[in-house]
Amino acid sequence: MPRSLWKRGWLIFAFWTLIGLFFSTHSYLLTARFLDPNVNFAYAFIDTMPEWYVWAALTPLIFRLACRFPLERATWRRALPIHVALGCFLVVLHTLLSVTLVMLLWWVVGRNIAWAAVAQDKLALFFHWNVLTYAALVATIQAFNYYRQSRDREQKALQLEARLARAQLDALKSQLHPHFLFNALNGIAELIHEDPGVAEKMLLRLSDLLRTTLGKADAQEVPLRQELEFIKTYLEIEQIRFQDRLTVGWEVDPALLLAPVPNLVLQPLVENALRHGIGPCAGRGKVTIRAIPDGAGLRLEVSDTGRGVEWNCRDEIREGLGLSNTRARLQRLYGSNGGLELQNANGGGTVAVVTIPLHIQAGQGAGEGGNGPC
Repeated sequence: MPRSLWKRGWLIFAFWTLIGLFFSTHSYLLTARFLDPNVNFAYAFIDTMPEWYVWAALTPLIFRLACRFPLERATWRRALPIHVALGCFLVVLHTLLSVTLVMLLWWVVGRNIAWAAVAQDKLALFFHWNVLTYAALVATIQAFNYYRQSRDREQKALQLEARLARAQLDALKSQLHPHFLFNALNGIAELIHEDPGVAEKMLLRLSDLLRTTLGKADAQEVPLRQELEFIKTYLEIEQIRFQDRLTVGWEVDPALLLAPVPNLVLQPLVENALRHGIGPCAGRGKVTIRAIPDGAGLRLEVSDTGRGVEWNCRDEIREGLGLSNTRARLQRLYGSNGGLELQNANGGGTVAVVTIPLHIQAGQGAGEGGNGPC
């Protein structure tokens, strides 16, 4: 027999034992007070407990009947007459079985009682009480089934919601891959005729970058170290295009290198800094990537020394595919605990700020490294 059935059987037995002991005590006190002061508790126990143990034996059958004929809105008209008939039958069966068991126990202790007379008395005295007991059992089982169905529906709803959120996250992340690839290929295409050698170097580095990206395509979060390594390779490609016009700075707290961050969270920010910050400027520019603690969270910054956020076109910049998808992913992953903002940097330029919860598992090392990307 499965372990769950044994456990359920013991629970049923324990429940009806407690009920039987309660009414055995009640019977003993009444008999001792009004009928026979010399009665002992054993007599009351023998006379009362069989009735409740018979209910314990009938409980699995009643459970099946309650499940087979549920009293629900769509079925109660058919189920109610069935329960009335079955209830009356089981009450009579319960009385006959319990009286038989009581007679056997009395016979063991040397006391003979007329079975038919006792059965008639029990039916007359306790038939309606036992009908209420059957009704209470059915109602309890019905309530338990309602609770279990409600819990199952809630779990299924949570699972569907989680799957939907996962699908939406995957859709948002999958949009970043072609967006990043098309932009990189456009940059290479611009250099094919002007400097084929540089274009070839960019294409080779891009193939390495795509190989790395596809290797972790299914991950929604990666360690900060991996994200920084990806951005380092991406910036090496861009430095081939910008040459000495682009300088990259790293300000990363080594204790954060194992902290999980959204996969590809920095690439749209760096791309935005290059396109709107460094690209339009004729002189040299600098992009700085920072990762610092922020209270109980993690703060990621990508700043440039370009022209800064033009407030009259700030909404247009914000609604670009890369930034809008990043903001949507942060909302899906972290709710109100994650966000993305564009700000004017001190001294000129723009800084994109990502804030997310900080989670580093206990026992993980901080990793080596100073202010570099890895």
